[in-house]
Amino acid sequence: MKYLTEMGYIHKSLAAHKILVNSNLACKVSGFRPSQEEKIEAVYTTMVFKAIEDGFRLPAPMNCPLPLHQLMLDCWQKDRDERPKFAQIHSILNKMVRNPESIKTSTITRTRPQSTSIPLIERTFTSFPSFNSVGEWLEAIEMGRYKDNFTAAGYCYLESVARMTVQDVMSLGITSLDHQKQILTAITTLRAQVIQMHGRGVQV
Repeated sequence: MKYLTEMGYIHKSLAAHKILVNSNLACKVSGFRPSQEEKIEAVYTTMVFKAIEDGFRLPAPMNCPLPLHQLMLDCWQKDRDERPKFAQIHSILNKMVRNPESIKTSTITRTRPQSTSIPLIERTFTSFPSFNSVGEWLEAIEMGRYKDNFTAAGYCYLESVARMTVQDVMSLGITSLDHQKQILTAITTLRAQVIQMHGRGVQV
């Protein structure tokens, strides 16, 4: 991670099992995804960037220590120069691990983040109507032809649809790239509505 950040690379899915080591102990990063998947994810990434620029931030996780949540907010600064470097993040997390008592006394039960950013749950979405079923939602976005795809994959409730990722949409068997993009855009709006209704974050 230190090497990638210093080189300005963005991997998006770096994990220990994606680091290959040869007989000379030289490390190589693997796990780069197919170009088609990247094209689809680029649409969602663009929407995330716009949300960040508009001041949106997800609520703090339940029982999250205040110092840890503040670090999370720092990493989401709009100006990249104001975000902590990897070495700084590593140092802060290392101190938290070595001295856990220092963060146990201050936890977030579900309060507003101490930031000038606008929490996503406080945003109103009057332009997006409420729906009673996944089928009704699909019809509204003119994707009703894929009702069976969603049902077969087990997405029978709007909340489960709101948690769908790029990979989930690709696994539905929808071959049209334009339709995949349209569904992903609608899912992002639906996710925002679910957050507003329930006052909590969902997996993105």
